[in-house]
Amino acid sequence: MFNIEILSAVGLFAGLQVINVILNSLKSLIMAKNDSPHQSALINAVTFGFYTLIVNYIAHMDLMITVPVTIVTNVIGVYITYAIFGQMKKDSLWKVEIYCPKPYDFDIVAGTLEENDVDFSCFSDKVLTAYCYTQEQSRIVAEVVKLTAEHGVKYNITEITKRF
Repeated sequence: MFNIEILSAVGLFAGLQVINVILNSLKSLIMAKNDSPHQSALINAVTFGFYTLIVNYIAHMDLMITVPVTIVTNVIGVYITYAIFGQMKKDSLWKVEIYCPKPYDFDIVAGTLEENDVDFSCFSDKVLTAYCYTQEQSRIVAEVVKLTAEHGVKYNITEITKRF
């Protein structure tokens, strides 16, 4: 039926291709979030070197095998990368400025933040700024803003990337 050598070659190619996609996805994410030319040069060198290895390996493979395997491994590899990156993601400080045109909504927002130990400052009886130190606090603020959005509550979210 199937030649074991062909199956093992396709399996090896699929494995190498998943690694290639993960490396290239990480490269895209690292280069988008990083200003370091050294890290960018290193990840670029690694990904292009690895890609050269794959091109050399598949040079004599049938296109009817390499194209579908490449498509499937690209989908799988990108999801794996995002799962890895999601696990590695650190909590960031998020500043959420919230405008509540109605006192009732202001009380709901402020009360919910206070109940959940989310730090906030009031600038008037309509404007407050919440500071989210964890992803859980960000989720709480997002829920209360969505809950009151139909009443005209507006918000602006800023990630604080630099701290002393």
